[in-house]
Amino acid sequence: MDHVPPETPFPLSVEKQTSPRSGMMRALNIFIRYVLPLAALAAGFIITLLLLKSGPQARPMPSRSSSIMVETTTVAFGNYPAQIQAMGVVTPSRSVEVRPQVSGQVIEISEKLVPGGRFTKGEILLQLDPTDYRLLRDQQKDAVTQAENDLAIEQGKQLVVQREYELLGESVSEAEKQLMLRKPQLSSLQTALSTSQAKLDQAELNLARTTIRAPYDGIIGELNVNIGSWVSTSSALATIIGDQTYWIEASVAEKQLQWITIPTAEDKRTSTVRIYNPSAWGETTFRDGSVIKLLPGLESQGRMARLLVAVSDPLSQMETNVGKPPLLLDSYVRLEITGKTIPNSVQLPREYLRDGNKVWLFGDDSTLAFREISIGFKNRDNVLVTSGISKEDRVITSDIATPVEGLVLIGPVTKPPGDSRGNRSDRPKSLAAASSPERGGEHE
Repeated sequence: MDHVPPETPFPLSVEKQTSPRSGMMRALNIFIRYVLPLAALAAGFIITLLLLKSGPQARPMPSRSSSIMVETTTVAFGNYPAQIQAMGVVTPSRSVEVRPQVSGQVIEISEKLVPGGRFTKGEILLQLDPTDYRLLRDQQKDAVTQAENDLAIEQGKQLVVQREYELLGESVSEAEKQLMLRKPQLSSLQTALSTSQAKLDQAELNLARTTIRAPYDGIIGELNVNIGSWVSTSSALATIIGDQTYWIEASVAEKQLQWITIPTAEDKRTSTVRIYNPSAWGETTFRDGSVIKLLPGLESQGRMARLLVAVSDPLSQMETNVGKPPLLLDSYVRLEITGKTIPNSVQLPREYLRDGNKVWLFGDDSTLAFREISIGFKNRDNVLVTSGISKEDRVITSDIATPVEGLVLIGPVTKPPGDSRGNRSDRPKSLAAASSPERGGEHE
């Protein structure tokens, strides 16, 4: 058997050799991990610098003026009346149910006896059948005639017994004398005649009452009768409403009563009132009235004081009121009561007030100034200023977004006193007229 020599192992120390492929991979790995990110950052930095240098340059804008254009109005001092505003309901001053004073059948009705028909005092409304009452009257006439005849016969007998008594010449008691002279019989017949005459008067009165007449000037509100109806003293024939004057029950705040003049027995002066019904008449049309009474109690719900306002000729039937709108019952109307006058005051629209009791003024140095004022009276639309303002002041009427005292202003565009901005031009002209210092607040 051949002897095979053992394999000789590799030498323990061999020089390590590196292939070209592994060196390239190592270099690429270093480039991706380190060199490429640094190059990207550097490129981004350079591009940013180039963009910043080559972009549009911001140019400084010219500074704007902080001045604000405003509108102002001058003020006018005068004797302005307080204008109290209220709401009320129209009611009749007179309204009665016409009832007959006798029973009977209706045989005739006036052509005007319809709802809305107008009658004057004493004009015939309807006629009841007078036959029974005429017969009764004739019977009473006969009864009176009979009583008169009986009395005449007795008076003749009185003459006879008087002569017999004088011829007798006897002295008797006073009671016997009265019997002898038939005084009781005479008194009884006199009473019978008086009773018969009274019954005749009653019969004639009942006969006259079969003709139903209007108790006063007015219009028919309701009608509950027709020809052929049988009526009694409890039957309501019609409702007649007086059309000479209507009342308006107005509700006002209790604190406003101090400005209203209410007539008394000693002093007949009263506050005048303008009545508006915008939904029916338009914004500027009004009727005139006057305060006549202060009702004794407050409203049960609103706790408001109640005034009674009278309006003459509410249906515009008089020649002086031709063309004026009629004031209808149950209408809900607005009232402007001209109250007592505040002397030496300034009237401003309420919207000119700032922070309750301040106004903005256009100062002499063309800056915004705040001024606190004293208010003597105010309502929904206007205020009456008693102090804190002078006739040289110019009140700012326009709005300022951020009001700061001392703000520089431009203008002003001045309006006449009483003129205002925005929706104020839509106010009824009557308000301006009612607010004028020339309009009086009282009349007799």
